[in-house]
Amino acid sequence: MNFEALKNYALWYYTRYFPSKKKLLEKLTKKSLDSDLASQVLENIEHIIDEKSLIESKIQYYLSLHKNLRSIKTKLAQAGFEKEMYESILVDKFVFEEESLLQTSSLRHKIGNYQRAGKSMAWVRQKFIERSPDTPLVEQIIQEIY
Repeated sequence: MNFEALKNYALWYYTRYFPSKKKLLEKLTKKSLDSDLASQVLENIEHIIDEKSLIESKIQYYLSLHKNLRSIKTKLAQAGFEKEMYESILVDKFVFEEESLLQTSSLRHKIGNYQRAGKSMAWVRQKFIERSPDTPLVEQIIQEIY
């Protein structure tokens, strides 16, 4: 595969899936079987890749799906984003000291499903309480359901 063909593929793949630079480089290396060519292509299109805004968008998307903090961090790590970058974005823009990221309706539904599946209250607490602001909401819903 030549440089232009791989560059076109890289642009298509990036605009289709919005991967991290690391994942894009892996995909280009698999496609071309030449790591030097893949690195050159990535270097050539690097100016259009804004990982910071990409991470922010992905966090916003995961929050809209009612994902908890641990799940969001896991997904971002699996996507190949740098831990320091997504941790700082989470702290700066999304995680507030006295606020829980958990949403009541979604949490009530999930805890109800776990209760019907025979999960214990301790298991539910361990699953959902990640930070101190989560505790009152989780405890309230556990008391209602159990």
